[in-house]
Amino acid sequence: MHRIFSLDLGTLSVHFLVLELATFKLFAPSEQSIYPIADDTNVRLWRAVANERSTPLLAREKKKRDYSNALIEKHKHLPEVRRIKKHTHLPKRVMKAALVKDTVRGTQKKREKNRRAHSAPGSVPKVDRKKKQVWAVQE
Repeated sequence: MHRIFSLDLGTLSVHFLVLELATFKLFAPSEQSIYPIADDTNVRLWRAVANERSTPLLAREKKKRDYSNALIEKHKHLPEVRRIKKHTHLPKRVMKAALVKDTVRGTQKKREKNRRAHSAPGSVPKVDRKKKQVWAVQE
């Protein structure tokens, strides 16, 4: 399988999964869109550059886009530019859910630590979080 997106973007793992399932990928003649054809007989239409408009740009818009890209390329080593380029918007509910989950995990970790500190040595074994998630193993 060939990757269409460069791997330095990092946030496209879901799209990679769909593209891995695709048996055939076509670029549009204008090279602005991709047509992955999957085993489930679905043909999807994706933009080659996700945040680019599908309508033609005016000359001054092209010039501004090229200048912005040149600036980003020139200063890509700066931490502020890297942070802004890497940022992806998350919905408020997703952010809040992640914050609640982190709070719950921190509370559980603190509780375990206190339980271990105030009990006899070795009576409360340390169990990995991933092993705690397994409730039962069936054979």
